[in-house]
Amino acid sequence: MRRTTIVLLLVGLAQCIPQNLGAESSSTTASAWSPISTADAPIPSEEYASVWTGHELIVWRGNEPGEAGRYDPAHDAWAPLSSGGGPTARRVPIAVWTGTEMIIWGGTSRTTNDGREESRNDGARYNPLTDTWAPTSLEGAPSARVFPAVVWTGKELLIWGGSAGLSGRALNDGAAYDPSTDAWRALPSDGRPSPLYHPSHVWTGREMLIWGRLASDRSPYYAQFSSRATGASYDPEADVWTSIPSAPSDPSHSVYSATWTGTEMVLWDGLDGGRYDPTRHEWHTMSSQTGVPDRQENIGHLIWSGRELIMWGGRGGTEVPRHVVEFNNGSRYDPTTDTWCPILGGNGPASGFGPSTWTGDSMLIWPGRDRVGGIYRPYWLNALQETMTYDTSGRPLVAYSPARRIASPSSRRTGRSLNASATRRPGSSGLRWTIG
Repeated sequence: MRRTTIVLLLVGLAQCIPQNLGAESSSTTASAWSPISTADAPIPSEEYASVWTGHELIVWRGNEPGEAGRYDPAHDAWAPLSSGGGPTARRVPIAVWTGTEMIIWGGTSRTTNDGREESRNDGARYNPLTDTWAPTSLEGAPSARVFPAVVWTGKELLIWGGSAGLSGRALNDGAAYDPSTDAWRALPSDGRPSPLYHPSHVWTGREMLIWGRLASDRSPYYAQFSSRATGASYDPEADVWTSIPSAPSDPSHSVYSATWTGTEMVLWDGLDGGRYDPTRHEWHTMSSQTGVPDRQENIGHLIWSGRELIMWGGRGGTEVPRHVVEFNNGSRYDPTTDTWCPILGGNGPASGFGPSTWTGDSMLIWPGRDRVGGIYRPYWLNALQETMTYDTSGRPLVAYSPARRIASPSSRRTGRSLNASATRRPGSSGLRWTIG
């Protein structure tokens, strides 16, 4: 028994070695996170819409002072947004970056005398170069909603599903918006998925993938979600829906996060998940045994770095009595080895929700609890001797190879380098690492 335990520990350690070489040690953990300035920052809230422009994080939820801002991580500085012509203040709007503009749409606003919230189906486009707003057309726009699937195709904003308000029914319709013509077109109904509240979604470069658990017609906050999940892909060029095959095992929560790796859609709900390959129309299970923190309510932030999945923060606890904890830990998932490695150290922001993005070499989260945001640079980026560059979608232009020479903390002092390579043994699910 003791020998078996030691072997398992060594296999787990070997799977984390590439990430830890030269970086994830007790002496360097603190440097993995950098704080975000709070000077001139907007008022903290989890309900901002946000986009990454390629060099700035833009957050927005209204036009009053403290309700919007532009953060430049290169200078650790905030700047305000013009309020003239912007949409009315609202909660949980959606946002996409087109390459030149941020489009804000939907959400809810308090417009009734009794303080109830009304869903919106209007929006506006913001140009950061001119610091100006322009409204989006209402003609042909989809009905008012919150939490829809939203992607930018390179030409159009696609909106589908969601909920008709915070206490409304789930929807199964949508539309596409072309900002160059300020015009909407309806998405086809043939082959579309069933109504889904808060569907998980990604853009593959060719298709929008949608997946979610079926909900009742009651308020989504109190809905009885079905044990069956469903989904479909939408091709905007062909204007057709195609059903996605059933997953071998669905994540256990009703709402889960999704991200695109370049080849697969990854779903994770804090307890388990799955990976879907749209080219082969195949599902793959994900390991959830070691290295990943348990998230009973939500996982917080799920970001693809170009090499691995980074999961950080999240929220857990009980609703009655109300006792919710926001976490400041996380883990990294490598889909090639189906393994998790914990992110060590507790100096990152405790964050349940909120804006987050991959900047090309770092994960940026804002705000966390007590207005604290942070920037996390993965250890393997710090370890590489040559500079890694990324495109605007986060894909590496210089691919990482474990066989590259990696400087460890001790070798930096002695001038030596480590050379790491990995081979998979026949019949084994683990990797054998050679370091020298």
